[in-house]
Amino acid sequence: MVRGVKLEIYFAENTKHERVDLEDWLFGAARWAGISGGVMYRAVAGYGRHGELRDGGLFDKSAPPMMACFVTTHERAQAFLDYLAKEKLQLFYPLSETEFGIVGERPSVPGRQPQAGGEGEQQ
Repeated sequence: MVRGVKLEIYFAENTKHERVDLEDWLFGAARWAGISGGVMYRAVAGYGRHGELRDGGLFDKSAPPMMACFVTTHERAQAFLDYLAKEKLQLFYPLSETEFGIVGERPSVPGRQPQAGGEGEQQ
């Protein structure tokens, strides 16, 4: 097991940054920060600091909430957050300590050399 952090970032669906959907932009920025993977979730409903319920229903003109989730090292998460701040994005995020690893063996791919020492792998 490796010690690291779980970073969740919340935002409204259809949010854009630099004319790109924020979910796509966040994945690109996470890759730039060296985070090797992430997951995007679309919520059924939610409410934030303003207390307004957002569900994207027929009579709800607001977009439903989204959450990006990344499990990585503290250093990579901090580099990612620093980059988001530099881009002047205003996003809510919780950051929590966690342990992570990989169960089982990675299937071999013909013609590809195994990589040692990647994120989440013990050396």
